[in-house]
Amino acid sequence: METKVVGKTWVLIAIAVIVVAAIIVYAFFFGPAKPPLSSGTISYAPAGQLIAGFPTDLILGDVSATQESYGIAYSTSTQQSTATFLASGSAKDSVGTLFNAYELYFYHNGWQITGHATAVSTALGMTATKGNATANVTIVQQSATSSKVTVSYVAPQ
Repeated sequence: METKVVGKTWVLIAIAVIVVAAIIVYAFFFGPAKPPLSSGTISYAPAGQLIAGFPTDLILGDVSATQESYGIAYSTSTQQSTATFLASGSAKDSVGTLFNAYELYFYHNGWQITGHATAVSTALGMTATKGNATANVTIVQQSATSSKVTVSYVAPQ
């Protein structure tokens, strides 16, 4: 009689394990889908042009080419405009000089600089705010006289 109880116990344990495994498999393959990350609607400007709405006064240095420009509409009320360009031609387009130029631009135009990224001398960045708008600038050395600059501007519409 004792072996019947032990046998029934093992059968019940096996059934429980199978049920738990079935629930896990169902949840993994057929459970509710996770919502996608809200990335917004992206639109690109034609090659060499700036996306509509990008503030052209945020382009400093001798710009030889706009490499890319795009906008992201996160909602009907928030828009990000980004431009990546190559500043080249003279020593004034070095990373440090452009970084200083952006600091002065922000200071003289009513922006508040809220962050600096200066740990690596060949790649510098800063964040500034003005009202509800935010600008992020990243400057990466390409050569002694050229730098790749990415400026993102986020503002409510």
